[in-house]
Amino acid sequence: MAKKIIYLFALLLISSTYYIQAQESPTLVSSKDSETINVFLDCRGCDDNFIITETRFVNFVRDQGLADVHILVIRQRTSNGSQFLIDYIDQRLPEKPKKEILLDTYSFQTDEEIRNDLVSVIKLGLISYLTDSKILSQLSVAFDPQVSTEANKSLEGDDPWNNWVFEFGVDGNVNGQENELRYNLGGDGEIQRITEEWKIRLNFWGNYNRRALTEEEEVIENNDTSLVETTRYFDRSNQNYFGLVAKTIDDHWSVGFYTRYRSDTFQNIDSQIGITPAIEYSLFPYREFTRREVTARLGLMTSYYSYTETTVLLKDEEFLIRPEIDLRADFTQPWGSFRAGLEAGAFLHDLSLNRFEFDTRVNLRISKYLSVFLNGRYNIISDQISLPAGDLSTEEILAGVRQQATSYSFSGSFGVSVQFGSIYNNIVNPRL
Repeated sequence: MAKKIIYLFALLLISSTYYIQAQESPTLVSSKDSETINVFLDCRGCDDNFIITETRFVNFVRDQGLADVHILVIRQRTSNGSQFLIDYIDQRLPEKPKKEILLDTYSFQTDEEIRNDLVSVIKLGLISYLTDSKILSQLSVAFDPQVSTEANKSLEGDDPWNNWVFEFGVDGNVNGQENELRYNLGGDGEIQRITEEWKIRLNFWGNYNRRALTEEEEVIENNDTSLVETTRYFDRSNQNYFGLVAKTIDDHWSVGFYTRYRSDTFQNIDSQIGITPAIEYSLFPYREFTRREVTARLGLMTSYYSYTETTVLLKDEEFLIRPEIDLRADFTQPWGSFRAGLEAGAFLHDLSLNRFEFDTRVNLRISKYLSVFLNGRYNIISDQISLPAGDLSTEEILAGVRQQATSYSFSGSFGVSVQFGSIYNNIVNPRL
């Protein structure tokens, strides 16, 4: 009996294996004899599974080194939506210039419309790499003159908003348990106008957080013991405004200014109002920022501070001037991405009140099997001018509602991933 069960199980296993192979094999197009090409999709900010399932006339592979064509997709935010920069890199002919396609999408479009437009553009861009493939004869091109006419009309028509875009929102959340309740209320807004010559952006946001803790305490009165509930509240709130006006000078230089307002109970700031004139230089032309960017910005912040409580420097209010410098490097390439930044500033009346902030992010493909990533941030802090005089209570520290004195802060993360096995990436199965 046991042998019969084993034979039956083996038969079912073999049958299911052949069935699965028979079902899955049509999803791969033969790449032998130039039937089609192998493609590596490097999609940063888009739905790669949808692109793979909708583009069935090429084979998607898991490793860049095994691909005929490397598609690099980078998504960047614009004033009224997003722009996709799509690079096609022919790895069979490294000396051949890469092809670039730009796709503009808009905030009024749904996610479905955006990803459908992206797939259509990616498909069209692949056609030129299939001219020597047999599968080209199975493809066709459709043209809808009505859609084309409507698109041209929208491009030719006047913009009644003159490039101004407005966005507002509110949010909130609540959570708790028997003896604790937390809730948060927030709101934000953005107004901006972006043209080739000018960039104007106004942002404002605010949050109110409350944490309520309920405890039972024993109270003795007239030799009688009773339990009395007491509730303590820990509040934290902030309001912020940020404005930017920037003017283009040429491909490498720009000038402008920032305006700031904030009120923050955590940092003991009743109000801070300031303006920062600034100038910026870009090592590479600004139009290349999606792939490579190295910038240096110099500003001079002038601010009036009003504090909720008297500070450790015995100030209730003051007017300060602070020079600032910001250095940035950002590269997005087929081998991965790299970003690093350094910010530094000091108050003119006392240069010992300064701060240095360094951060970096690296995502690197070392080989077709191995990838690594590294993120890190380190701050040297000597400018906590708003710290209140006196000591914080243990409850305030534990609840995180007041700022503590510190000379540094840091954060970091890293990871390594190893991948091997089938080179193909055509199949997407969302079940369970």
